[in-house]
Amino acid sequence: TDDEWNIGTLAPYEDGSVTIGGTFYSDIGGDVSMRAFMNYEPENFSSSFQSVWALPIRVTSAPLTVSIGAKPEITRGSTGDIVIRVAPVFDSAVRDLAVILDYSDAFVQKSATPAAGTKKSNQWNITELNKDQEIKVSGLFVGEPNVDTMPLSVTVRGWSDSTRTGDGFVYATVTTSVRLTDTAVTASLAINGTDSDATVRSGDILSGSIQVKNNGNTPESNVVVRAVFDAPSVNRQSILKWADLADAKDGNVVGEQLRPDTRRGTITWDAAKIPELSRLDPGETVTIDWQLPIKNNTETELADFSTAIIQATADVQFGAGASRQIISANPITFTLVSDAKLEVRDSLGRNAQGQETHAISWILTNAFHDLASTTLSADFYGDVSIDTKSMNVPAGTASFDTAKKRLTWTIDRLPTSLDTAALQFTVVLNSKNPTQTQLAGKVSGQAVDTVAGEEIVLVGEEIGLR
Repeated sequence: TDDEWNIGTLAPYEDGSVTIGGTFYSDIGGDVSMRAFMNYEPENFSSSFQSVWALPIRVTSAPLTVSIGAKPEITRGSTGDIVIRVAPVFDSAVRDLAVILDYSDAFVQKSATPAAGTKKSNQWNITELNKDQEIKVSGLFVGEPNVDTMPLSVTVRGWSDSTRTGDGFVYATVTTSVRLTDTAVTASLAINGTDSDATVRSGDILSGSIQVKNNGNTPESNVVVRAVFDAPSVNRQSILKWADLADAKDGNVVGEQLRPDTRRGTITWDAAKIPELSRLDPGETVTIDWQLPIKNNTETELADFSTAIIQATADVQFGAGASRQIISANPITFTLVSDAKLEVRDSLGRNAQGQETHAISWILTNAFHDLASTTLSADFYGDVSIDTKSMNVPAGTASFDTAKKRLTWTIDRLPTSLDTAALQFTVVLNSKNPTQTQLAGKVSGQAVDTVAGEEIVLVGEEIGLR
């Protein structure tokens, strides 16, 4: 085997040795140990003996170095860079690494070179480190309220093989900090009542508000405010309905195609649009409100959009000449999720036996993003029966649990090419309880938007008895 050696016969006072080469994997500062077992049989004995040796080892250095850098002082709300450098110490490559940047919520990452390439935007996997490597991360230094210092740290983790099983071990961790300074002017952005990331659907309206305030002791002049939206695009047309922008201040709107699938729209307000921006006195606040709709499926072909992210931010410029400054408000990321809707229809009738029947349809519509793992269910009440063999099941499978009186419809995947799927079935009320007022409870369920990666909730109306 790989860990057993036969060194043969040793004469009196003769030496034998085994030389082993390998790599220790452990956290820096961690302890590892090696144990050796020697089984032998002396010439003058007929039985075997065993000797055991243990060698404790402390791992004190790593085969790589890592550093993190940023400007020591940055204005709160401004953009800046964080630079990470990783380098091997020896000529041989270091394999199966992960570089992880920790900045909590005080830093909003906007881009990175190279891109993370993982589901985590703050983690870079390195298969083989055989030369110096630099990672540059750009973003917005927001900071925590009433906290002047923002800590930054980077950890390099490693694994013993490419499977990367478990958390691995820590090669190195380094930290630094950035001092945040405040400007006289501050800006905040809220959309649909939130200043945090959220989900939206096609047809929703983005109701936004920017507040600009002078917290200083002197007036600020020539203030310019911008709202910027980067949204999904097809054929140079944004999913945002800019033609229906409602802006009482009538800001200037400019469009720019950033990429084939992303278009930027910018609204700019200056003193010509808002006279108060020509001079913002100490303690004075200017609020700008607007409404910007998202197109629905009757206004554009939603299935043609390949991305699902709307990024919104705002910035403010103020001052004159060399002292002119620009600050950014908090960015907000909206994830566009499927426009799936569920409608329940019920048609009353009677069968040949004179029993009351309900021809029911669960109509699921979806024009934006394929759905996966869709499950819908509802409970039925009273003395009812459902003939599952006569059901019309357009996709997936449907079953009725006679003991629980629960109907369940499951669909593994529902593509947008099937934008309407209607489960049709008939419920027979075998006998009617005069006190019963409900035939079925609300239909409830969920599905996973395969593009946005978000779970969406589906609800259908309950069915009453007439």
